[in-house]
Amino acid sequence: MTGGAGYIGSVTLELMLAEGLAPVVLDNLSVGHLEAVPAGVPFVKADLTDQAAVREAFRKHEIGAVIHLAALALVGESVREPSLYYRQNVGGMLNLLDAMLEAGVKRIVFSSSAATYGVPETVPIPEEAPTVPVNPYGETKLVGERMLAHYAVAHGLNSVALRYFNVAGESQNYGEHHRHETHLIPRALQVAQGQQPRAEIFGRTVRFLTVPASATTSKIADLAEAHLLALERRAKALPSTTSATAEAIRCARLLLAQRR
Repeated sequence: MTGGAGYIGSVTLELMLAEGLAPVVLDNLSVGHLEAVPAGVPFVKADLTDQAAVREAFRKHEIGAVIHLAALALVGESVREPSLYYRQNVGGMLNLLDAMLEAGVKRIVFSSSAATYGVPETVPIPEEAPTVPVNPYGETKLVGERMLAHYAVAHGLNSVALRYFNVAGESQNYGEHHRHETHLIPRALQVAQGQQPRAEIFGRTVRFLTVPASATTSKIADLAEAHLLALERRAKALPSTTSATAEAIRCARLLLAQRR
């Protein structure tokens, strides 16, 4: 799992261990934390842009599938430094895919983003909505999805891409711990605790959502489980990327419906 020392990665890692899986974590620790990787879990400190290090990780460890979470993910930063995002998110993923093929690994779950849609015409956003990203971050995620489609045709790569916006919540042991916090809920809590003077809300329309009292499961836990459901569907080697994606999405939707 790339990015396994980050927020989503740490919760997904916790669930993988509970399910009896044997993960290997690759992370450059630029935003992740080493303490999020439990003792005994193999850890590779490497950047995906380091092609030799990525290939060495696959040679050293017996890998059967990949959950790809590692990426730069700040929209504003991507606008200011697009080259950084293309180099990391696209170039790094290219190194990952090539290392996978070299090692004979053909299953991957890609942590994409709803930023691939750009400004949606309708909300909630249907999966089939046009993908017209409006910033380099969203564009690099869409390029990643297209790379997976091309690798499926050329090399038989089996993939599922999950698109989602920022998540919130915590697991039993892990939660949000960003060195530079940009997410709304943690920022609002920081203001409430007097750690920050204010929290900015961008946009002209604010919608207030009512959460049922029964909705006690953290969204981050649901997202972690959705990644494992997608990985399980890929393990069954369904005949095409399209059908496999639809099946993984169906399972994830059933899971979220149960949570509600």
